[in-house]
Amino acid sequence: MEGPINEVDLGGVERALPVRKISSYPGQRNRPGLFWSATTRGHVPYESWLELDRLLLADAGPEVTWIAAQPMALTGLDGDTRRRHVPDLLLSRSGRRPLVVDVKDARRLDQRWLATR
Repeated sequence: MEGPINEVDLGGVERALPVRKISSYPGQRNRPGLFWSATTRGHVPYESWLELDRLLLADAGPEVTWIAAQPMALTGLDGDTRRRHVPDLLLSRSGRRPLVVDVKDARRLDQRWLATR
């Protein structure tokens, strides 16, 4: 599925498989895994314990109706540079617009990172 974000059927995105695989290897700093979600009645992959914390919050939220991990690839031009970014989560919410979530440790945020997102 490709097109402007306001024309993409997020209902199709939320039920799709993740657009990229979460890797796991010995010595890795992150701790990826699978979270069993009561909301989706299935496993939702995560890349870090920080993402797991966000999944726990989403799963407990009464307004959250679906949780999708690595739901879509956003692409666009930044000057002459083509950028691609895969958000961590897409949260579908009852009576509200879906919420696209990037999980990032606040200490690792900087203006360069924010500018590329």
